[in-house]
Amino acid sequence: MSFRDLIRQPLPVATLTFLVIVAAAFTRALSLTYFSGTVPALCAPLGQYTAAIRTTMPVVAAVASGFMIVWAGLLTGRNSIRAELYTQRCYLAMPLFGVAGCGVILNNDFLTQSLVLLLLTMASRNFYNSFHRHYCFDRMFRGALCIGTIPLIYAPGIVLWLLVPLVVWLFRRTLRESIVAVTGLLLPLFFTCFGYWAADSGFLTPVNTIVDALQRSAGPILHAENTPLPLILSGLILFLLFCAVASLLFNIYQLSTKPRNILLYNIYLLVITVGICFLPGSTTISLTLTAPAIATLLPLVLTRINGIIASAFYLVIIVLTLSLGIF
Repeated sequence: MSFRDLIRQPLPVATLTFLVIVAAAFTRALSLTYFSGTVPALCAPLGQYTAAIRTTMPVVAAVASGFMIVWAGLLTGRNSIRAELYTQRCYLAMPLFGVAGCGVILNNDFLTQSLVLLLLTMASRNFYNSFHRHYCFDRMFRGALCIGTIPLIYAPGIVLWLLVPLVVWLFRRTLRESIVAVTGLLLPLFFTCFGYWAADSGFLTPVNTIVDALQRSAGPILHAENTPLPLILSGLILFLLFCAVASLLFNIYQLSTKPRNILLYNIYLLVITVGICFLPGSTTISLTLTAPAIATLLPLVLTRINGIIASAFYLVIIVLTLSLGIF
């Protein structure tokens, strides 16, 4: 495989690169006690348990987190291939998910981070698959169920509830499917409230916990690092992301309906997840919620520009990501 063909790398190479990035991120966290985000997530009703596991059993939490990140990355890569989103067959979504999901930022509460990312990826997968002419009650329900669970683990994730009406509109779902989706969205919160009530706590205790976590300031999301590499890498990703969005908007009517709507969904997802970062209770976990959208959108521009330039951009991203644990 020549340097020019790096963007068209085969699936085994992309998978191996992805696994190396994930392994490097969690090895760095355990061996150097280094985190791009030092503030743990403010406790949500279920998030307090993931935070406790991370504190008491860090190795077990790291293994479980790594597994969930790998699972989410594989789903992201498979989604992009099955939907035929790019002008050429491309497996870059997997390693790019590793970069955005844990390679650049790994929060102190990485078990919560990984679980939320997996739920968001699974929700997106079900929403993609709901774009059919026939009814898709089960996919809409499962996708909304995943979204409804996220704020119970990471309170600022409640903003992701906006995805459900967005999907109903963007993927042209019917009123009956909308009702099923709203039911799936509310069920996790209802059962959590019922569980608290059965344990002699107030029925609305989980709701109050989420509201309290949203209102309490977690401090600045971005923290000073010992190296400028994270800023350089983030700037490069931001530049490519801007080019990808511009490329999509300029060529939007050249795409068939399903790829176009899926890519538009990821732009909306990116906007929503960036908006979460401005909530008082947000931590660096909010920044990693952009990973599914970033991993899906970046190959859009890398497959359209000159092969040597695209390969150079990709190689620099991977090298900088792996270099974070060295400098």
